[in-house]
Amino acid sequence: MTYIERINMFWVLHEGNQYSTTEIALYFYLMKVANICGWPDSFKRNNAKICSDLGVSFKTLANARNRLKQTNAIDFKTTNGAANVSYTFGEFTRVSAEVEEEVKTLGKFTKVSAKVSAEVRAEVGAEVGDELNKRKEERLDKKKEEPPSSPKGELFPEEDNETKEMTPAPKKKKKAEVLDKSFIPTAYLALVEDWIAYRKTIGKPYKTQFGLTQFVKKLVEISGDNLIKAKQIVEHAKGKEWQDVYPINQDKKQGAQRAGQILQPKDETHKSDLLKRFNNGNTSSN
Repeated sequence: MTYIERINMFWVLHEGNQYSTTEIALYFYLMKVANICGWPDSFKRNNAKICSDLGVSFKTLANARNRLKQTNAIDFKTTNGAANVSYTFGEFTRVSAEVEEEVKTLGKFTKVSAKVSAEVRAEVGAEVGDELNKRKEERLDKKKEEPPSSPKGELFPEEDNETKEMTPAPKKKKKAEVLDKSFIPTAYLALVEDWIAYRKTIGKPYKTQFGLTQFVKKLVEISGDNLIKAKQIVEHAKGKEWQDVYPINQDKKQGAQRAGQILQPKDETHKSDLLKRFNNGNTSSN
């Protein structure tokens, strides 16, 4: 089949199959490669190279060549999933008599002169080149409008209809750990819940089970497992706006007097009287 017959037959098939832009570009791209190779019976082309030249993903390439094969425009063979695929052009043997007659009417040529052959080469090359340039310009415009978002391991972004835009999946928020209170002694439960609420009010809530467990263990330990004392410790810590509880210093008692220390009364007369008694060795007061 001559150049012109093949081109005319393809456009006739296009009328019936309505090939997509990618399918048309792929067909003429393969014609250009076959022409460069001197039109052998079959030729090989690397998948990644075709994807790069046409600006499509492997999935889009696979869909396009499968459709061309189904309509007998081309044929291809892969070997154990190898990247290099062997391509051949179909002979359009499945077309109807009406289509065959239409092709003959479109171009009644049995031989192609050197001049026509050169013109066809130029036409095929120009058409493929225009299509490739058009697709590359579309890709550049798209990249300017939107940042690239191809997932890791994807050579090319998917196409929508022919270029499917990929967007990164939103990050999942980490769920807060549910605190288990079943280990808390029943007598201490209300007190511990009050402390948990207090920690939230100061912006320091318990985020882990470990933190809550350590608090309960410490409270029971420093209170001597005495609920009344534990309540005093908690209230003392809350009054100080502490984030944790600590033992209350019991050595400092209100009204205690150490050796060499004198209480500071409010009344200056009583203070003077106390000083006299202290100097006379009488430390008792009436």
